[in-house]
Amino acid sequence: MVMSKLVFYLVVFISCLVAPNVRAAIKEGFCKDFNLTDIPVGDFRPNMQLPQREWRLTQHYNNPKSDGFCSVGSSQPSGDSPSCIGQKIYYGHDGVDLHIQGARGGEEDIFSITDGMVIASHPNLTFTGWGESLIIATRPHYSSEEVLTFHYHHLYTDKQSITSRKFGVCEKVNVGDVIAKEGGTPKWPVHLHLSIKRWSNVDELKSRIKNSPSSLYGYGYSFGNSASIINFLDPEGLIFNFYNEFIDDPEFYKDWEWSLPYIKEMRSKGWFFGNFDGTFGITQAVSRREGARWVKIVLRYLSDFPVKAHFEDLPLSDKDSPYIEALIRRPLGIPIVSPTNSCDKQALKFCPDKPLSRAEALKMVIVAFYYHEFANIYDNWVWRLPKTLVLPLLSVFTDVNAEDWYAPYLYFAWKKGLISEQNVFRPGEPIKRAEFAKWLVVSEKNIYPRSTNSCLNITCGQNQYCDIHSSLCVDLPTCVPQEDQPCPVGGGVEIEENNQSNNDPDPLCQNGLKESQLCPDGYNRTYRQCIGGNWSLWSPNCPIQNNDDYNDSSNGDLNPQCTIEYLMSTDGSSCYENSQKEGHPTLCLETQNLKGGLISWRLCKKDTLFSNNFSYELLDQNHLNQLISGKLVGSSGASCTPWRNENLTHINLNGPENGAGLIVEVQSPVGCTSPNCTYFSGFNTIYRLCR
Repeated sequence: MVMSKLVFYLVVFISCLVAPNVRAAIKEGFCKDFNLTDIPVGDFRPNMQLPQREWRLTQHYNNPKSDGFCSVGSSQPSGDSPSCIGQKIYYGHDGVDLHIQGARGGEEDIFSITDGMVIASHPNLTFTGWGESLIIATRPHYSSEEVLTFHYHHLYTDKQSITSRKFGVCEKVNVGDVIAKEGGTPKWPVHLHLSIKRWSNVDELKSRIKNSPSSLYGYGYSFGNSASIINFLDPEGLIFNFYNEFIDDPEFYKDWEWSLPYIKEMRSKGWFFGNFDGTFGITQAVSRREGARWVKIVLRYLSDFPVKAHFEDLPLSDKDSPYIEALIRRPLGIPIVSPTNSCDKQALKFCPDKPLSRAEALKMVIVAFYYHEFANIYDNWVWRLPKTLVLPLLSVFTDVNAEDWYAPYLYFAWKKGLISEQNVFRPGEPIKRAEFAKWLVVSEKNIYPRSTNSCLNITCGQNQYCDIHSSLCVDLPTCVPQEDQPCPVGGGVEIEENNQSNNDPDPLCQNGLKESQLCPDGYNRTYRQCIGGNWSLWSPNCPIQNNDDYNDSSNGDLNPQCTIEYLMSTDGSSCYENSQKEGHPTLCLETQNLKGGLISWRLCKKDTLFSNNFSYELLDQNHLNQLISGKLVGSSGASCTPWRNENLTHINLNGPENGAGLIVEVQSPVGCTSPNCTYFSGFNTIYRLCR
């Protein structure tokens, strides 16, 4: 039998940290004027800071009815007691209650679990029954739009209403800071109420502060309505690094123990925190929106906020639009999320809440993390080899036709060891969360830290890939398989030579079938229909890009009629405070625009000198995290690195949304590859215009 969590965590101690000095006045109320980048990124690795020196639970999160209670006179008998028959039973707790045996108000320190920013700091009686409160916001990952809030309630204030709170609104808090003393509520022993809530984005949190601030104080007990505590997380599971399904039903989940390292790493890196009930949901199907969100975060892409949404069922107001749009706009020959693939034959839709199939999920992972390697194998071993040799290669699984669009991806994944050799792959079945977690964790290591593969240092143009043997950019085959584009396999050279002219209509199609494609401007669409077994011309014509920049043509060909210029979207200096790292260094990327596609850049440490020798490299996050500079070494004792010139002519589309998103990744000291010693500069966009 698995011992109860209450007994298991009965005595957990942590070293006390020195508290900051108490200030004369604490700014109270709510923090209202802040942006996502103002909120520090937290550290969610195992063995997080405890909120108290001793973890003694008197009330679990989301506890069952049998652990609830009712109110009978001055007593609170158990919910399954005969005294509670006919009474309102309080249970479904939105957090945990912590009570150090024998503690008195104002004696025990309360520590901050992680780095963050105070969004609420309130005195006693502001919200009836909650006592003194601090609510601290934290970002789980700098590529995520999500925000977590850590709620510390029932903090101490003495009879003279002198607060023990040490932080006011909008102030930054570091992990381990003493933030207050433990207090309590009337008629109850001294205890801390701790809850953690998850927000889709900073606008959702700010809207709640503006329109319904009292709701930030939760329900305490939901009276059995579990919907009341959705979006809260189980503090026990987060702090002690477990998921409830493995504790509550260990025998049933014994076959899934292999997934534990992967699902825990998803949380420790801030990618995903599981369900509101404290489970990861290892056997749950991954939705299409979830899959795109996780891939984007793991790739460390910036979010994308276009003027117009690509998919009709994914408006810009959708919480996952910034993630999915970011994967659409990566300028690759094989898109991670295809802007033309629709789940609906009548309109261009993404179907974000439908399950992501195993074949679709594998394709996303391979294109995101193994782009050059896959393109190389596909070009040379699937596209060009004689068909009689290719078909046996792609017949690893009995339930996969060698000419299915996803067969080359499965072959590559099998060769890389992402999937094991077995009789069936089940390509059409939904991918489970545990399975997808493994693919993401394993694949992330393919590019972070970067391997010695020289192609990771090379940026190729649109519809090109880097040949891993020659380190040269070569053209992709004329057909690369995608969800909406199956390709013939084998003998690709002959197929290309005998192919029809580009001006000829496509081969026979099914009457009434409609297709659409994205115009070069990245927003408008053009359509065609199958009539009499042949495709009609694309209509309407795509608009002329940048006014006189391009001549329009019915087949979408672009004819440059302009002068290319390269511009910076900022004044040339962009800084980022690594507030979650030791020393909180602020690193700045300084850039100067030169002629053509050349820029000059350097890395600076704001207001101080570099204390270690360090390695650094300039990345373009908008183009699959392509390395621009290669690995460089900087010296201690300087505030800035030397200026360097780089060529950004790989930018092949116009506008800031298609520009190079430059950021410097730093490892300090030299040779360290741990996330603990990885830092980042601010972000700067260099883009081109056609004048």
